[in-house]
Amino acid sequence: MNGVTVGAATCYDIRFPEMSRFLVDHGAEVIVLPTSWASADEGGALGDAAARSCDREHDLPRRQQPEWPGPSRREHDRRPHGCCGGFARRTGRGSGCRQRQHRANHNDSTLEPEPAEPKVHRASAEERSERRQSRIERRALSDEHRTTDTERRTPNVGAPLKVYVQDGRAVLLGADEVIDIHERSGGAFSSDIAGIYPRWDEFVQWAEPFGSGELDMETLPKNELDAISPAPRQVLAVGLNYVDHAAESGFSVPEYPIVFTKFQSSITKPFDDLELTSGSVDWEVELVVVIGSGGRNISAENAWDHIAGLTIGQDYSDRDAQFRGQPAQFSLGKSFEGFAPIGPVLVTPDEFLAQSDCVIECEVDGETVQSAPIADIVFDIPDLIAKMSAVVELLPGDVLFTGTPPGVGFGQVPPRYLRSGERVRSSITGLGYMEQACR
Repeated sequence: MNGVTVGAATCYDIRFPEMSRFLVDHGAEVIVLPTSWASADEGGALGDAAARSCDREHDLPRRQQPEWPGPSRREHDRRPHGCCGGFARRTGRGSGCRQRQHRANHNDSTLEPEPAEPKVHRASAEERSERRQSRIERRALSDEHRTTDTERRTPNVGAPLKVYVQDGRAVLLGADEVIDIHERSGGAFSSDIAGIYPRWDEFVQWAEPFGSGELDMETLPKNELDAISPAPRQVLAVGLNYVDHAAESGFSVPEYPIVFTKFQSSITKPFDDLELTSGSVDWEVELVVVIGSGGRNISAENAWDHIAGLTIGQDYSDRDAQFRGQPAQFSLGKSFEGFAPIGPVLVTPDEFLAQSDCVIECEVDGETVQSAPIADIVFDIPDLIAKMSAVVELLPGDVLFTGTPPGVGFGQVPPRYLRSGERVRSSITGLGYMEQACR
């Protein structure tokens, strides 16, 4: 991107904060030119009053500036930006923060009158709890986004089981012992978990007599645990699948699941370190589904019969890469090496659903940043399986990230991202936890 040299400074047309941060991080002295300059003809009049204010303050030449693709106006208005570093309020006026900061910093009275500041009511913990309960009740009564057929939410086959992968070998956590599946079955089942998923129903029948032991994270060999599906052929993911996460991202609740993919090479172990690819890596804890017997056009009523189990996942996201261009690069921004840890154990659906009030949480250096009931999900798992299998064939071992609750760093003001030395712990009731050290 080319700039204009004015005195000792190099000036750029910066529309959005992502580019401004990028230039500052790379040592550039940045002066922000107003958006209206990009559309001004050579020698033509400058656009609005805010542009004229910048013109006087910085004494910059008029010229056509190169276009820079960036986030949408909605995203622009909720991030720090402008030559004076202000924040735009959600007043529907994209230039509001620029005008406020110019008025304060440059004593400029030529700008149009500032709209009255809206009064912000900070909800108490009780109010937030009541609102959450209200949302749950409304969704239970409405089939606009969710079905009211509760029968399909109960798996029809199998017994409660817990499985994990240790040093590449599939292991069953039995009621009284830890069982190497390949050895105990006399070679009937592969030591590779990928070879068991296509025969999941057979495996469940074989494993039932061993029962299901209590999950004790302190006794698990964390450094030896592998991803519960280390090489899935497809990794599907759903965006904005929690009401409050959609709100913090500046979007309404979608009427149809927003589906994207994370590439398979991003899958990693549940306790591997996370290598930060930039200063804008964000966290997104998610409930993850692993497919057992696959298929096409799976009905919602039969969806649970095609699911091997559930586990924990982190949908790490490099927001700089994700929003570098338009449209946003969801798949690339979320597919760096190590950006999809899954594990530590796979719990069969009947055992998972038998637990009431399941909560999904994420902690960064001991601070809880995400916490919500799984019940807050918009499109439930049978809905997702039905809608996805109507388009793509689901294959044994495929992984489905079902969405993240509110509390991501991207949604905070100012945004907060992961730093080297921090530790991220992700947990879901009944599924244990996983943890990554950032470096």
